[in-house]
Amino acid sequence: MAKAHSLVQYEPMLVPDLLRTPEYAEACAVPFKIDGHVTGVTHTNSHRLKWLSNEGLAYLAVLDEAVLRRPVGGGQVMSKQIRHLVWLAQRPHINVYVIPFRHGAYPAGGPFSFYGFRLAPPIVHVGDRHASTFLELGAGTSQYQAAIGALTAKALNFAESAGLMTRIAADHERS
Repeated sequence: MAKAHSLVQYEPMLVPDLLRTPEYAEACAVPFKIDGHVTGVTHTNSHRLKWLSNEGLAYLAVLDEAVLRRPVGGGQVMSKQIRHLVWLAQRPHINVYVIPFRHGAYPAGGPFSFYGFRLAPPIVHVGDRHASTFLELGAGTSQYQAAIGALTAKALNFAESAGLMTRIAADHERS
């Protein structure tokens, strides 16, 4: 996917992989430790941050507020993770939008990643840790393109999202 010029990720449960701090990534991996070791988390995280530093990639993450409220790894890990999201979103090519609880329910389904290419049709990755698939061409990708429009319409703008994230980070620090 290194040739993608745009990436949109929707996540209703966890911070998307590309945006995770090492501590948050490790906390997400804890239930899947083998023999007490989590391998590849830090290496994978640094590789992802390198990919995100490419200013030629337009990146948008749309998160449900529940992602920010769920104390993965505890209050300090969450506070650091959320402040990291706010910091990343200050880059001109990275946007992090939050759909707040107050906007009610919305049809979205599970997590997905929508990869846009300059010279090829988009590809959508749908799935979680248990099963995943890639969709190419046709109705499969157009349905997710429409979902992106609906999700961003429900989400707060950048400034409002950053404000909400900052308040939630402070709540985690007090917990």
